[in-house]
Amino acid sequence: MQRVAKRGSEILKAKGFTAVFPAGKALCDHLHDWFHGTQEGVLNSMAVCSDGSYGIEKDIYFSLPIQCLGNFKYKIVQDV
Repeated sequence: MQRVAKRGSEILKAKGFTAVFPAGKALCDHLHDWFHGTQEGVLNSMAVCSDGSYGIEKDIYFSLPIQCLGNFKYKIVQDV
């Protein structure tokens, strides 16, 4: 159980990275998709203001499946 809990750090150590690089790369990829948009059918998960879907009260920030439309716009994808 402890080996599984530490496998991420073992992989990073073996590759010679620190945890900062994967987090930074993920942030860059996320902002790229948000700004440039994603193709139809490509979903991201992003904390956005709920519209009441998925049984989540409206106006609560929650991680939901979204499609990035570009220029920092998105739409919440329904029925995932």
